[in-house]
Amino acid sequence: MRNTTAIRTDEQLEEPVHPLLMNIYSMMLEICRNNNIKVIGIRYPHSNEYLSMLKKYPLQNLENQYKQWTDDKYIDLIIDLNSIFIDKQDYFFDQEHITKDAAEIFTNKIVTELQPYLKK
Repeated sequence: MRNTTAIRTDEQLEEPVHPLLMNIYSMMLEICRNNNIKVIGIRYPHSNEYLSMLKKYPLQNLENQYKQWTDDKYIDLIIDLNSIFIDKQDYFFDQEHITKDAAEIFTNKIVTELQPYLKK
Protein backbone atom coordinates (compact mmCIF):
# COMPACT_ATOMS: atom_id res chain seq x y z
CA MET A 1 0.00 0.00 0.00
CA ARG A 2 1.32 3.44 -0.96
CA ASN A 3 1.76 6.08 1.71
CA THR A 4 -0.35 9.23 1.73
CA THR A 5 2.56 11.45 0.68
CA ALA A 6 3.07 9.43 -2.50
CA ILE A 7 -0.65 9.56 -3.30
CA ARG A 8 -0.90 13.30 -2.66
CA THR A 9 2.28 14.00 -4.62
CA ASP A 10 0.91 12.09 -7.60
CA GLU A 11 -2.33 14.07 -7.45
CA GLN A 12 -0.65 17.47 -7.11
CA LEU A 13 2.14 16.96 -9.60
CA GLU A 14 0.30 15.02 -12.27
CA GLU A 15 0.60 18.17 -14.39
CA PRO A 16 3.23 20.17 -12.48
CA VAL A 17 2.97 23.41 -14.43
CA HIS A 18 -0.71 23.98 -15.09
CA PRO A 19 -0.95 26.87 -17.58
CA LEU A 20 -3.82 28.62 -15.75
CA LEU A 21 -1.94 28.53 -12.46
CA MET A 22 1.20 29.91 -14.10
CA ASN A 23 -0.79 32.71 -15.78
CA ILE A 24 -2.38 33.73 -12.49
CA TYR A 25 0.99 33.63 -10.74
CA SER A 26 2.52 35.73 -13.53
CA MET A 27 -0.25 38.31 -13.20
CA MET A 28 0.29 38.47 -9.45
CA LEU A 29 4.02 39.03 -9.95
CA GLU A 30 3.28 41.75 -12.53
CA ILE A 31 0.99 43.54 -10.06
CA CYS A 32 3.73 43.38 -7.43
CA ARG A 33 6.33 44.71 -9.85
CA ASN A 34 4.08 47.55 -11.02
CA ASN A 35 3.46 48.57 -7.41
CA ASN A 36 7.08 48.30 -6.24
CA ILE A 37 6.28 45.33 -4.00
CA LYS A 38 9.28 43.10 -3.41
CA VAL A 39 8.68 39.38 -3.85
CA ILE A 40 10.69 36.90 -1.82
CA GLY A 41 10.32 33.18 -2.41
CA ILE A 42 11.16 30.57 0.18
CA ARG A 43 11.71 26.94 -0.70
CA TYR A 44 10.76 24.83 2.26
CA PRO A 45 12.70 21.80 3.52
CA HIS A 46 11.70 18.36 2.31
CA SER A 47 12.51 14.94 3.63
CA ASN A 48 14.70 12.58 1.63
CA GLU A 49 11.64 10.45 0.91
CA TYR A 50 9.73 13.42 -0.50
CA LEU A 51 12.73 14.60 -2.56
CA SER A 52 13.09 11.09 -3.92
CA MET A 53 9.44 11.05 -5.02
CA LEU A 54 9.83 14.41 -6.79
CA LYS A 55 12.47 12.96 -9.13
CA LYS A 56 9.84 11.15 -11.17
CA TYR A 57 8.10 14.39 -12.18
CA PRO A 58 9.17 16.72 -15.01
CA LEU A 59 9.78 19.75 -12.82
CA GLN A 60 12.47 21.31 -15.01
CA ASN A 61 9.90 23.51 -16.76
CA LEU A 62 8.82 24.88 -13.40
CA GLU A 63 12.44 25.43 -12.35
CA ASN A 64 13.11 27.25 -15.62
CA GLN A 65 10.07 29.48 -15.11
CA TYR A 66 11.18 30.45 -11.58
CA LYS A 67 14.66 31.22 -12.92
CA GLN A 68 13.18 33.39 -15.68
CA TRP A 69 11.01 35.30 -13.21
CA THR A 70 14.04 35.86 -11.01
CA ASP A 71 16.25 36.93 -13.93
CA ASP A 72 13.51 39.33 -15.09
CA LYS A 73 13.32 40.80 -11.58
CA TYR A 74 9.76 39.66 -10.90
CA ILE A 75 11.10 37.69 -7.94
CA ASP A 76 13.67 39.67 -5.99
CA LEU A 77 15.07 36.88 -3.86
CA ILE A 78 14.65 33.13 -3.49
CA ILE A 79 15.78 31.56 -0.23
CA ASP A 80 16.35 27.91 -1.04
CA LEU A 81 16.14 25.81 2.11
CA ASN A 82 14.89 22.74 0.28
CA SER A 83 17.70 20.47 1.42
CA ILE A 84 18.90 21.97 4.73
CA PHE A 85 17.80 18.85 6.61
CA ILE A 86 18.87 16.31 4.01
CA ASP A 87 21.10 14.51 6.52
CA LYS A 88 18.79 15.13 9.46
CA GLN A 89 15.66 13.11 8.80
CA ASP A 90 14.82 13.13 12.51
CA TYR A 91 13.83 16.78 12.01
CA PHE A 92 10.74 15.61 10.12
CA PHE A 93 7.53 14.78 11.91
CA ASP A 94 6.45 12.89 8.79
CA GLN A 95 7.53 12.96 5.12
CA GLU A 96 6.49 16.60 4.70
CA HIS A 97 6.35 18.38 8.06
CA ILE A 98 9.22 19.51 10.22
CA THR A 99 9.42 19.26 14.01
CA LYS A 100 9.43 22.16 16.45
CA ASP A 101 13.24 22.00 16.76
CA ALA A 102 13.57 22.05 12.98
CA ALA A 103 11.14 24.97 12.75
CA GLU A 104 13.38 27.02 15.02
CA ILE A 105 16.44 26.25 12.88
CA PHE A 106 14.44 26.96 9.71
CA THR A 107 13.18 30.30 11.05
CA ASN A 108 16.67 31.38 12.15
CA LYS A 109 18.01 30.48 8.71
CA ILE A 110 15.35 32.65 7.03
CA VAL A 111 16.20 35.57 9.32
CA THR A 112 19.90 35.16 8.54
CA GLU A 113 19.25 35.03 4.79
CA LEU A 114 16.94 38.06 4.88
CA GLN A 115 19.15 40.40 6.92
CA PRO A 116 21.49 41.48 4.09
CA TYR A 117 18.53 41.91 1.74
CA LEU A 118 16.57 44.06 4.20
CA LYS A 119 19.55 46.36 4.79
CA LYS A 120 19.52 47.46 1.14
